Amino acid sequence: MDLEKHYAVGLTSIDSGKSYALSLKAYQENVSLVVKLAKKYNIPIVTNPQLVEILEMLPVDQAVPKELLPALELIISRIESN
Repeated sequence: MDLEKHYAVGLTSIDSGKSYALSLKAYQENVSLVVKLAKKYNIPIVTNPQLVEILEMLPVDQAVPKELLPALELIISRIESN
């Protein structure tokens, strides 16, 4: 998979873990740097192009819309179960 042609987003837990905010966006060649840093610091990496396509439209530091929380919670529960 050529990550150079994709987007990456990062999320931060807010409201004591009840919600999430977009904390970073990366495009083009910066995606590889984000992935490298995430691996270095053991930050989980999830590939979900459809969700990233929606999230990358949000401004950084904006809370993720409530409609997307079920999708995020499903992904996070899968991460935590590994």
